[in-house]
Amino acid sequence: MLEVGNGGMNDEEYKLHFTMWAAVKSPLIIGTDVRVLSADSLSIYTNPAIIALNQDPAGSPVSKRWEYNVSDVDQYDMGTMSMWSGPLWSNNQAVIFLNADNTSRTMTATLADVFIDDGGAISPQAKMSYDVYDLWANRMPNATANMILDANSTVGATNVTSYYYNATETSYAKGLAMNDTRLMGVKVSSVKGLGTLTATVPRHGVVAYRLKPQAVNMKRDEL
Repeated sequence: MLEVGNGGMNDEEYKLHFTMWAAVKSPLIIGTDVRVLSADSLSIYTNPAIIALNQDPAGSPVSKRWEYNVSDVDQYDMGTMSMWSGPLWSNNQAVIFLNADNTSRTMTATLADVFIDDGGAISPQAKMSYDVYDLWANRMPNATANMILDANSTVGATNVTSYYYNATETSYAKGLAMNDTRLMGVKVSSVKGLGTLTATVPRHGVVAYRLKPQAVNMKRDEL
């Protein structure tokens, strides 16, 4: 069961925990007392872009592509950084930078790293160009989360639907097929074929990306 909201971790660690549980396709079962849920915890539990990783129609978990020990260890003498990736529906790809270092760290990964199981640099996937979407960039603000928790009658004015996804009304599969922006995350950059992804990852935190293939220009040059 998920530990978000149970104490003993900071916000970045809770985000890491929830992201990895979702990305490896574990059941997402709330493991804390919802009667005393904080705004921070609610905004983590309800992030549709992360839940969409878990509910992705492809059903494939992410796998660790590389891991390195680092010198800046924590109080338990532990310190690593790793990159995880896995295929998503419609040739999308999940990429997660995980920083178990004791300080923030800039991390990079090439598309050859991301698609190592498909042949790395010689794979068709690594040679494609992608738009990069940050899956935590549209997290529900605490002000909105607090209104929901307080059952505030003015919550409708805050446009909750921008941050909350009703999967009973529309499945994640249908939402992804419609390119629902709540499930896709926020576009933050692009990467060309055989290019490199870069992220600044907080201490004991993650940066989670969805890579979406750019449209290929099929226009023919008639001479």
